[in-house]
Amino acid sequence: MLGENTGEKALLAVLQPILTTALTGKKLLLVLDDVWSHGAWGDVLEIPLANTLVRGSRVLLTTRDERVARGM
Repeated sequence: MLGENTGEKALLAVLQPILTTALTGKKLLLVLDDVWSHGAWGDVLEIPLANTLVRGSRVLLTTRDERVARGM
């Protein structure tokens, strides 16, 4: 999983600002299909997306695990 070792944390620190810049002011439909862990959201996507997307953006999540859905 991304963010578990030092190299991945450094990569994440570089990629999150790039993602934030690219998505600022954009309307987005993000589809996360068959998610098995909420880590992809909480560890990677939540920070860049939290305050950058415009009203009307949506995240569609499918999962077989209710705990994952609640965690996101």
